[in-house]
Amino acid sequence: MPALRVVLVRPKDPANIGASARAMKNFGLSELYLVAPQRNLSRHAYALASHAEDVLDGATVCETVADALAGCTLALGTTARTRASQARVYTPRKAAETLPREGVAVLFGPEDYGLSNDDLRHCQGYIQIPTAAYASLNLAQAVQLVAYEWFLAEDRGETAGHLEAVPRELLEGMYTHLMQTLRHIGYTDAQREGSAETMFRSIFDRANLSEREVAALRGLWRQVLWAARDVDTP
Repeated sequence: MPALRVVLVRPKDPANIGASARAMKNFGLSELYLVAPQRNLSRHAYALASHAEDVLDGATVCETVADALAGCTLALGTTARTRASQARVYTPRKAAETLPREGVAVLFGPEDYGLSNDDLRHCQGYIQIPTAAYASLNLAQAVQLVAYEWFLAEDRGETAGHLEAVPRELLEGMYTHLMQTLRHIGYTDAQREGSAETMFRSIFDRANLSEREVAALRGLWRQVLWAARDVDTP
């Protein structure tokens, strides 16, 4: 069955987590991650899970989005807003039909405000669910629509090729290293580093770097830091 990872970021209502687990189970998904849930799972959550208690019991609780994406190679954030980012935008169907079967995570934001810009900086693409002018899907409905399309694509045999990309945690380490380097050489500062990081993330995420390329870039940045520190030495 498809190995899509469902990541619920700061979910507020345990009942919605239970209903999301039920939606996942209906369509063969079991890999559930919860990022900083605002309340513990309740009896009501298990009641709404309805035969998907194993999905809840197996859920991984993380403190950060980066932790929840460890081991994945591609992250998609669900959003209802049009964004200026150059990241690719998919419908649930297009994502299911064109993306690899393995290593993909889909992030769903809190029930009230959705994913923040900081959450979305970890994503290489967006999923937008087409709706009429009035759009008010709840969390479990959004999970169900994505899971349904993923299941149908698997059932039709529409599987994309293996994604030759490195795990997200290696890229996150690379981005941390890059920003340290840019701050040290004066390329950016506290006021501008957010937009600089967004730009470089967009560039390198589109490049689908290999592990060797990540290592080479980090070697370059180590050399830059070494050279800059040597110049700084009286």
